[in-house]
Amino acid sequence: MISFFSKFKQNNKLRKQNALDLIPKVLVKHSIDAGGKVTLHVLRFKYRSLSKLFNKSEYFNVKFDEMGSQTWLLIDGKRNIEQISTALAGNDQPFDETARRVTTFLTDLYRKDLVLID
Repeated sequence: MISFFSKFKQNNKLRKQNALDLIPKVLVKHSIDAGGKVTLHVLRFKYRSLSKLFNKSEYFNVKFDEMGSQTWLLIDGKRNIEQISTALAGNDQPFDETARRVTTFLTDLYRKDLVLID
């Protein structure tokens, strides 16, 4: 129950800040395939013994596309979303569009408890 209230407080704090100033931090392990794409390894159950009880693997995998992989690899706990978006913005896509996509992507990861955003 405490985690629910702490998450609620965190969400209220995040609403009051500029999204581009927030700093994401990785909460799960990942691997990189030969093509440079990232796969997250997310714990299936909170208690590992449940995976044996239900005869399921401990982890499930989340595979990212090229943009998601590049974004994930830029998360280091020091760069804010603006810096990550700037690094990803190229000649073919304007900064505003890249920043919107990165912010939406990281918001989804935050809601699924895969990143922490400060």
